[in-house]
Amino acid sequence: MKKLLVLSKGHFLNGLIVRLKSKNTIVVKIKRLIHHKKYRKVLSKSTMLLVHNDGFFCFVGDRVLIKECSPISKRKSFILVDVLFKNIVV
Repeated sequence: MKKLLVLSKGHFLNGLIVRLKSKNTIVVKIKRLIHHKKYRKVLSKSTMLLVHNDGFFCFVGDRVLIKECSPISKRKSFILVDVLFKNIVV
């Protein structure tokens, strides 16, 4: 895992799985904080990304690590690298 992170190019992001769209596609929500310059307020922004899932067993609510890659389809240009935390439903 460490060699993959060091040798590969592209951005790494972590997010939360929102939807399991099809067999090989998941929808991941990325959250970030933005500081407003004029009003000095902290804003919360989020982005929904389509991610290619090839062989990982994951569910809605899992925290995942994704990596930018060359475009796989029109809206899908990220691949799933690892499942960081599993969602535990009681």
